[in-house]
Amino acid sequence: MGAASAATHSPHLPLGLKKGSNFFQEGRQISKKYDILYFIMNELIPSAQAVSPPAPASQQVFHPVIDQKFNSQSVDKNMVFVKIAIFFFIVGFYVIGFAIAYKTFILKSASSHQTKDNQILLQAPLRMANWEDIGRVSDPVLELPVKTAAGFKKIEFLLDSGAVISSLPREMAQEMGLDLAFLKRIAFVGYGGSETFSYKGKMTVLLGEKETELPVVFTQGYYTRSLLGRQGFFDEYIITFDKKRGVVEIKI
Repeated sequence: MGAASAATHSPHLPLGLKKGSNFFQEGRQISKKYDILYFIMNELIPSAQAVSPPAPASQQVFHPVIDQKFNSQSVDKNMVFVKIAIFFFIVGFYVIGFAIAYKTFILKSASSHQTKDNQILLQAPLRMANWEDIGRVSDPVLELPVKTAAGFKKIEFLLDSGAVISSLPREMAQEMGLDLAFLKRIAFVGYGGSETFSYKGKMTVLLGEKETELPVVFTQGYYTRSLLGRQGFFDEYIITFDKKRGVVEIKI
């Protein structure tokens, strides 16, 4: 009787479940029940395994279908983590690559462009002068070589952003080989409404090592102060009065 009973039971099914029973034939329902029970005992109540002592090997029940399913789920979870890790690795790789490219090429290009735009053509000391009833103030004077018939001659110019155009005393026109009779005569109204006349022409100066042509007027009076004004000079270049460093800079 004992032998017959042992033959009718499956070693993979709980005690009392026979191969010929209806439960065995409805294996899908049994698998679902065991899936739920297995999930509750192993996932939701993990402490049950730690508290309860392991059953003897002779009483342990093995379910190959359930074990295979949960092993597959574990593999799927591991694959998900692997895919997430790969995704973040790729994103990080591209972010780091973009940062390196930005620092190497874009910033370098912008820096070189800025350096080119701010190239210093000329630098001179920023002079100081004492004015009666005013005190000590800056006197931005720049010495520039002016092209004459005999070659370049150094002339001191006052940098005057209030002047519409640069100016030279009339005697310089003769040195430059110009005849005032052939230049356009224009009128200027100064402080207090006083009117003066000048003659418009052009002059060639050296800014650094570069010859530059600037519009200029020759004053009607003699020995007037030479000025560098807005048209052609302040409008075209970056003029910096740096009192802390004590320099005047002409940049392009």
